[in-house]
Amino acid sequence: MAFVCPACSQSQLKITGTLELPAHGDDDEVALQVVQCGGCEAAGLAVYRESRRGNLQSESWHHDGYFISPTALTKLRETMKLCPSPRDRKCNCAAHAELGKGDWSNPAENGIAIKQRFEMQRAQ
Repeated sequence: MAFVCPACSQSQLKITGTLELPAHGDDDEVALQVVQCGGCEAAGLAVYRESRRGNLQSESWHHDGYFISPTALTKLRETMKLCPSPRDRKCNCAAHAELGKGDWSNPAENGIAIKQRFEMQRAQ
């Protein structure tokens, strides 16, 4: 699945890495994602959060992207690569222990400086 890159407007922004985290706060699903554009090479962090609380017929989700420093992105990638089971929310590895303790509704609260926030828009 491709998304629209906010840097170049091409439909070439793709998720290149994912780490699914345990539920936190109001979020039943949380996934950290590394995203990269095949057109302009822009790269960043995306956070997918979903809640199924409230009305039984509704879901609430947010999929936000963030351009962060290259150093922070490299550290995030390296940490995510430590996980042997990135799709297992209950994994007890060092990556899940480190990244699973924070509230990802605002990555800045986890010590990640945000250069720009953007919506993850699916390509048509």
